[in-house]
Amino acid sequence: MKCLSLLAVALLSLTVSSEEHHWEELALEPPLNWIPSSELRAYALEEISMADIVTDKDTFWSSLTTQCEEFKEGLCQSVMIYHMAFDEGNSFWQGFLFKNTIRPSDLMRGTPDITNSTAANWMVWDN
Repeated sequence: MKCLSLLAVALLSLTVSSEEHHWEELALEPPLNWIPSSELRAYALEEISMADIVTDKDTFWSSLTTQCEEFKEGLCQSVMIYHMAFDEGNSFWQGFLFKNTIRPSDLMRGTPDITNSTAANWMVWDN
């Protein structure tokens, strides 16, 4: 019986290790002024804002994707960011972690001061 239990654990670990995650970016149509629809916002796990004097796009994107990957119980399934500028010269990055995968149809056009919209789903490839 103990031998069967060890075999089951070994097979389970092989199954878990055969899954590989990757980010699959959505192909968004220009101009890149996309924002989450109100329906999609209902699935937001977190909403994060950061001034662009503190961070750049790549750093902010990397931070959010890492947060999503490490989210408890694998609940986070997708990430979206965009840049927003104000008339006063202030600007910031806005980001979201979502508990579901997203499609371009889950997004809507924002105002012209929104740029650099990027969204991706955390996908599993079975080897």
